[in-house]
Amino acid sequence: MESAYGIDVLPQNDPYVNLAERAIHSIAYALVPGRFLVDSLPMLKYIPGWFPGAGFQRLAKEWKVLARDMMEKPYAEAKLKIASGNAPHSFTAIALKSLDDHDDKEYHESVIKGTAGTMYTAASDTTVSALITFFLAMLANPEAQKKAQAEIDSVIQRGHLPDFDDESSLPYVTALFMEVLRWQPATPIGESLDSLYHAVTS
Repeated sequence: MESAYGIDVLPQNDPYVNLAERAIHSIAYALVPGRFLVDSLPMLKYIPGWFPGAGFQRLAKEWKVLARDMMEKPYAEAKLKIASGNAPHSFTAIALKSLDDHDDKEYHESVIKGTAGTMYTAASDTTVSALITFFLAMLANPEAQKKAQAEIDSVIQRGHLPDFDDESSLPYVTALFMEVLRWQPATPIGESLDSLYHAVTS
């Protein structure tokens, strides 16, 4: 949130985090193949919302508001901070300052807003999922954890953290992370083509 918008996240009950979590949950719920009958019978998207079996339309309206708020609200706060002159360093602040009078401002602002929203939401859910999977894998395979720790200890000086420059010296640790991502992917990779098609064309 800070790098995208320059907004400090509250330690608990942050309104922007709560909003993003609800929006991401709705997306994950909707992407399950066959969750809604309209996935199998696309013609149902044309029936009125009050019609039996059209509950997906009501949910879609609610989720659309969540998705819009998730993009609009933090962006609006970032713009207020920029206008007041006390905006911290962030993607949004840098991008908005780089706009000049010759640009199609409305279009470029929508791109900035979408990019900032994607920066925040795309990483939050998948990162947590990958970390949980990593902890599960280490609990289930303590010998792998010991081997990875031994490799880190042999390469990294005590009191320091590894960084990307150390990756080539840590083949086992690198393979371990790759295996975590392969074993339990953080994102669903089996969406039905119909649900993706309708998400794009609706």
